[in-house]
Amino acid sequence: KKATTMTAPPVIYLPVAPRTPTPFHGEIHEDVEDWIQHYERVARHNGWTAEQYLQNLYFSLEGTARHWFENHEAALTSWDACVTELKRAFMNQHRRQRAEDLLQARTQGPNETVTSFVEDILRLSSRADPQATDEKKLRFLMRGVKSEIFGGLIRNPPTTVEEFVAEATNIERALMARARHYHRLNDVSTLAAASSEFSTSTDELREMIRQVVREELKKLLPAADPPASLSIAEVVREELERAIQPRAFVNPAPLEQSTVSYAAMARRPPQAHRQVTAPPRREPPAPQYSRRQEDRAHGHPEPAAPRKTDVWRTADRRPLCYHCGEAGHIYRRCPYRQLGLRGFHPNDPRPRYDERPRDIEEYLRRSPSPVSSLRREARSPSPRRSASPAPRPRRESLSPLRRREN
Repeated sequence: KKATTMTAPPVIYLPVAPRTPTPFHGEIHEDVEDWIQHYERVARHNGWTAEQYLQNLYFSLEGTARHWFENHEAALTSWDACVTELKRAFMNQHRRQRAEDLLQARTQGPNETVTSFVEDILRLSSRADPQATDEKKLRFLMRGVKSEIFGGLIRNPPTTVEEFVAEATNIERALMARARHYHRLNDVSTLAAASSEFSTSTDELREMIRQVVREELKKLLPAADPPASLSIAEVVREELERAIQPRAFVNPAPLEQSTVSYAAMARRPPQAHRQVTAPPRREPPAPQYSRRQEDRAHGHPEPAAPRKTDVWRTADRRPLCYHCGEAGHIYRRCPYRQLGLRGFHPNDPRPRYDERPRDIEEYLRRSPSPVSSLRREARSPSPRRSASPAPRPRRESLSPLRRREN
């Protein structure tokens, strides 16, 4: 019989890449206690010993934290001593106070789950008071939980955080099932209560606005005393004057002073007759003419100003550039304008010979070039026009008689 040999299956080792801690810089916005917990968690995953904790710390520090480690490396003999010195050097003095303020104002959001709310409360509680009891934590949880969940918890108040989480989670699931089954939106009762608190009568709101506007107008407009008694003739005369006069000269009357109409005056009891004098007739003012209009009327018209296109020309009637004052090109083709140099103002008079704007003159003085020298020669107005080196023979036109002879 052949002995059967049992072969063990091969063992496969899967290498696990070591984790790298997040670097710590020692800035004011960084929390050294949170970073130490993160560093120790990564070190336990990598299987480091206490000595390796301290040896690998240098590679996880940057900036001010690395400078601190280099200056105190000789005094850091163990990991516990290093943690104590790190907290002493980079501890945030306002960490607990800020966590306490956030804990006092923390409430569950409309779409926030119970798990998210509870874990955030526990995190803030551990920062504000690491030795906080379950009673203190429950007080924060019961105060910040939603109203619907609080109504279910108040019947049988929990005594521990675990009981609160279990009961609040069950109530949350029941509310979600109710919303899915009956198609009911969340926080419907809350919205209805809020809308009833802020709803006011439309008439009350209008009356309030009118009262405020009336008081403000009374402060702005001058107070006018109403007339003691008016006759029908005076009322009719005032109405006619208001109708004839233009609206620009009518002064606005106060809101509380009502205008007396003809019908209102007719309903009044008759009063004693009194002498009414007619207002003086207004004569239209004589027209006043200025000196310019009088000159035009007497036949002395002012000479029309010459156009800029007729003035800005050379002696031989070549147009000048409105930007640089040179001949040979126009304003939109001016090379100095394309370079961004400032030229003549649109209202400046025609430049004199060899006159340039200040920016163009400085540019030509700094960087003389053949192009600029040619432009200088072509400037206007030139005293005389240079003759061409090879004059062309004048072409004679043939008269009709010569054409017949030819």
